[in-house]
Amino acid sequence: MDNMSKAELDHKFSQIEKDFYKSSWTNNEYFDKYGYFIIKKLMDPEWVVQKPSYEVGKYHFYGSMDRFRFEPDDGQVTGSLGRYCYPPYQDTHHEVKNIIENHIGRKLYTTYYYDRFYYNSNELARHIDRPPCEISCTYHVGSNMKKKWPLWIKTPNTYDEDGNIIEKGEDHSVVLEPGDAMIYKGCECPHWREKMPNEFFNRKQYHHQLFYHYVLQDGIRSHFAFDN
Repeated sequence: MDNMSKAELDHKFSQIEKDFYKSSWTNNEYFDKYGYFIIKKLMDPEWVVQKPSYEVGKYHFYGSMDRFRFEPDDGQVTGSLGRYCYPPYQDTHHEVKNIIENHIGRKLYTTYYYDRFYYNSNELARHIDRPPCEISCTYHVGSNMKKKWPLWIKTPNTYDEDGNIIEKGEDHSVVLEPGDAMIYKGCECPHWREKMPNEFFNRKQYHHQLFYHYVLQDGIRSHFAFDN
């Protein structure tokens, strides 16, 4: 995908958006119209806060802290530290599921969770998630930055019966304070982060984000439950 031109990427995302339009419908009218919503103070960040090690790479944990596999590159954000299913966050994965269910009026299965420490100059390319990320939550754990570093999400297009766009979605900038979360439709809405601004070139910066992923129990992606 990195070798594609912007026009090719735009075409690819447009086709995905069209193919999966309203594939993750819920009983939340706002969510279905805009593809995301914000929950202020989802939970106390002190429950999950971690000091940055400034290590780079990716950990895959298998149920306990002493069972893991390490890779030298996160795979999506080069120069960051990612952790797949970090054991101390397991309980919150289920707690957040219950909160989201109350907001969207549909039941969910857990798939997986992931956290990432972004560092100086990191950026997250515009992308649409894989099927286990049907209903997703991005939660701001903490940062040592003074400037706000927003994430971006594109709202859904509106189509007529023949599949023609009658109203284009818009790019929205979202700023989350520590403890805040954005719930979004990962398989329908492109989302990204622009390059992290360097406040001081001789200072290590970090931004810690935690991602919880789910699928609708009676949806078209339910077979991805528990990240199968």
